[in-house]
Amino acid sequence: MFRKTLMAAAAVFAIGNTAQAATEITWWHAMDGALGDVVNQITEDFNASQDEYKLVSINKGGYEDTMTAGIAAFRANNQPNIIQIFDAGAATIINAKGAVKPVQDLLEENDVAFNINDYIPGVRYFYADSDGKMIGMPFNSSTPLLYYNKEALAKAGVDVPKTWQEFEAAAPKLKEAGYTALAQSHSPWIFFENFMSRHNLQMATGNNGYDSTDVEILYNNDALKDHWQHVKDWKDAGYYGYYGRAWGANQDAFVQQQVAMWIGSSGSFGGLRKSAQFDFGTSTLPYWENVGEAPKSTFIGGAALFAFSGHDAEQDAGVA
Repeated sequence: MFRKTLMAAAAVFAIGNTAQAATEITWWHAMDGALGDVVNQITEDFNASQDEYKLVSINKGGYEDTMTAGIAAFRANNQPNIIQIFDAGAATIINAKGAVKPVQDLLEENDVAFNINDYIPGVRYFYADSDGKMIGMPFNSSTPLLYYNKEALAKAGVDVPKTWQEFEAAAPKLKEAGYTALAQSHSPWIFFENFMSRHNLQMATGNNGYDSTDVEILYNNDALKDHWQHVKDWKDAGYYGYYGRAWGANQDAFVQQQVAMWIGSSGSFGGLRKSAQFDFGTSTLPYWENVGEAPKSTFIGGAALFAFSGHDAEQDAGVA
């Protein structure tokens, strides 16, 4: 189901060869809401474009639910053809020997044009093995963004903060204007993984896990401890809001205009355009000017599509 050119920033499904009844291709995914609508449209468009394959897309819940269901299905020899795996699960499935067929091999074996250089390095290597071969097809890759309520910032007379120092200067004014200055969703991704990436800090021993699986996670470092002390201070001062572990709970506080700025995913942009009844903008993840070198890029989140092994050649051709 993979192609170099992605339909609606997603995967395009190649046509196989069969003259009989349509071969069914199952796709388990974790998309709901507006993103689920996109998946459904991709499915409908593919099925309408040809009659050799029938794509059946099935929502299996959230990211964790989908991955858990996929692992259980593989162990029971009842795995789908395609599964969407989120960023935190990518290393698990890539290193599960024999579980999936590398997308690079799948495409080449089925004569589907593929050029690994069509994908920016930060994306292609995230879903590659240690030799650089792409195992998964990037589907809904994302990155952290700072969303801000333009009216709230204008009311407080502040600019969009590029650094955490600038945020600390703006936060009291936003509070005076009636807003909690900031909320964010998914601390491990934003305030650990991407904090380290933004400041070019090593996340783990063993060359960040590339040289060994026997590693120590380097969360106990001065820069990160200092950042979390600031977060606690912001919370105590009423500048930072925490609305629960659920991603949507913190996003909703922004939509309801309780919070002036929210750090979330670029993947939330489409949904916010529908739900937010105010003008908002986006910016990059703030950084500490006194930590590390010049700010570096954040890395991706989101998910990729993987082709489970254990299916016949005809189905694999349809997947390609």
